[in-house]
Amino acid sequence: MGAQGSARLLLKLLCFAFVVHGGFVWGEGNDQSYGYSYYNYVNDGGPEQNCYSCTFHEAPGETFGVRNCGDPFNPEGIPIVPCKGSCGEIYHALSATEFTQVRACLPYCKDVEMDNGYTRCCTGNLCNGGDA
Repeated sequence: MGAQGSARLLLKLLCFAFVVHGGFVWGEGNDQSYGYSYYNYVNDGGPEQNCYSCTFHEAPGETFGVRNCGDPFNPEGIPIVPCKGSCGEIYHALSATEFTQVRACLPYCKDVEMDNGYTRCCTGNLCNGGDA
């Protein structure tokens, strides 16, 4: 793998680490499995519900994660996790041909619209499938 390939892999890992670890709220409380590992989430005051939990990344010639997580969304094979707070969907385009899409439990979620992506929050059982 050349320097450019190594840099691209490092960027993907950093983005994934932010989405899975750094982008969520940490707190003390219920050890729940949210599809990746064990985290201590704080209830943001939202209702207890279930959320889809998956990641999909597509780039020219390669894909990572669960294909059904992307658009069009297909719930077949997508993990469902308990959530004390909001569900959400995150889409981030790295270029015209490369993007990452995440569906997860996102306590304290905030809707954000940008030129290269969005975060959409919702409440309701399995609301982050399809149009969150």
